[in-house]
Amino acid sequence: MLKNYGKIVELLRISGLILCGLVTGAASASGQLTLTFSAASDEDTVITLTGSGSVMTNANGVDWSTSATNSFIDDSSGNFSFLDPTISFQNLALTGSLTLSATAQPDIVFTQLHLDHDGSGDDLGLAPVSITPVAANTLYSLSGSAVFTLASQSFGNFVKGTHGTSLVSNFHNGFSNFNQGDLDVVVALAAVPEPSSVALGLGGLALLLTVVLRRRKNTTEVGY
Repeated sequence: MLKNYGKIVELLRISGLILCGLVTGAASASGQLTLTFSAASDEDTVITLTGSGSVMTNANGVDWSTSATNSFIDDSSGNFSFLDPTISFQNLALTGSLTLSATAQPDIVFTQLHLDHDGSGDDLGLAPVSITPVAANTLYSLSGSAVFTLASQSFGNFVKGTHGTSLVSNFHNGFSNFNQGDLDVVVALAAVPEPSSVALGLGGLALLLTVVLRRRKNTTEVGY
């Protein structure tokens, strides 16, 4: 029975890997990068920024600078607005592994974030610790996450929803390697598991542990 149990676990693991591959492949095919701002509540001042998706760079091949106020998306038309007016020209440290990467190219690990509610639109900037080349016409993926802390605002000062860049024309420095519509910004409260789901998961683990211990006991008794 233990042997069968091991086979079942391995089958589930392989199925999970296949499912993850299908999801990743779908994201890559969509040609979209997504930056997701999330927190557990509107009162939180520590916010998580998560990257996902893949997209081809254009022909520019511009190095990514070390200043988030140089490598940024700039909108003054009101087509890209995910901040309220209280978040004005803030340069924030990112702690984590938010990374833009491509095969055979140096990783770009972002350590700085620039946020600015600029008139009727917003600015969003990202920068690494050192100048990093970006290859032209190459598939890049955004992955990992990082956290930053607001000094006097909170997550409630972000506008919930999905904010696209299809109508934003100003992509500066590192961001100029991408085209309009290549990036979405998502602002959403982090999902909190329902108590019933947590209880069901714990119950399943307890049952699994009981079965394993019982099989092990039976095997030991047979050995005697």
